[in-house]
Parts: sequence; structure tokens; C-alpha cells
Amino acid sequence: MRIGFCWAGSASYHRDFARSTVLAQWWPLLRLPGIEWIALIAGDRTADLETKAGGGVPHVTLPPLPDWSATADHLRTLDLVITVDTALAHVAGDANIPTWVLLPTPNDWRWLEDRTDSPWYPSVTLYRQTHAGDWWDVLARVHVDLQALLLRRAA
Repeated sequence: MRIGFCWAGSASYHRDFARSTVLAQWWPLLRLPGIEWIALIAGDRTADLETKAGGGVPHVTLPPLPDWSATADHLRTLDLVITVDTALAHVAGDANIPTWVLLPTPNDWRWLEDRTDSPWYPSVTLYRQTHAGDWWDVLARVHVDLQALLLRRAA
């Protein structure tokens, strides 16, 4: 499987502290066998891959893409996108690409409440924090679902 992942958004966004995760929290996912991970990250956050927490993360990093259309074209080469709530989630959803979006509590109004799906984007599955600031629980649920997906694909 080829999976694109985005652990953080732009640090200049006023609620970035709530929506972005720490790359080290993704290690259990990134160690799953049979996955080619594509880092869907831009700007200052690419430096995370060079830190101790990011050192050794198996990944391919995208080259800078000129616009959202080119980004959508690239995302269509992936089997799945897993991302925090960034513009990337909307681009992938609009392009009908299977996408798992990790949402903080409280989340942006566009994702509504008490749902695991999105009426705007049928290909999107939502993973919500049960406690504000707790990404471990969210990533644990993603891990379980990703393992199940890998087993289904192998059958």
C-alpha cells in the first residue's frame, strides 16, 4: 500500500496547537509492514523528519507542488491519505480519495459533530479525539483500522 500522511499543519494557523500532532506519535503506524509512507508535509514541518523523533521514519517526501490541482493529481496515486485537519484533507476529500482525517476536540464546524463520516466528502472517515489534546487514543484507533485494512487487502 502507498499511504500519504500529514501529521501537522501550518504553524502560523491560529489553532495549529490543537490540530497538529507530533511525528513521534506516528511511529506505531509507520512501523507497520507492507506500507510505503509518503510524507505530505510542507514548509517548516519538513524539518520534523530530520529530528531525533523523525530520524529513521521510512518515507518518501513529496517535491513542492505548484497548486492544489497538482496536489490532487499526486494524491490519486495513493491508496489512502491519513492527515490531521489541514487543507490537504479537503483536497483529498474533494478528489474522492480514501482519506482518514484526525480531528481535535473541539473540531472545526465543517466536520460537524458525532459522526465518523462527512456529508461533503463520501471518501472521508473521521477520527475524533475523545479528550482534548489526546492524539494517542486517535492514533491507536487508526492503527487498529489500518491493520484490519492490511489484512483485508492481503486476503
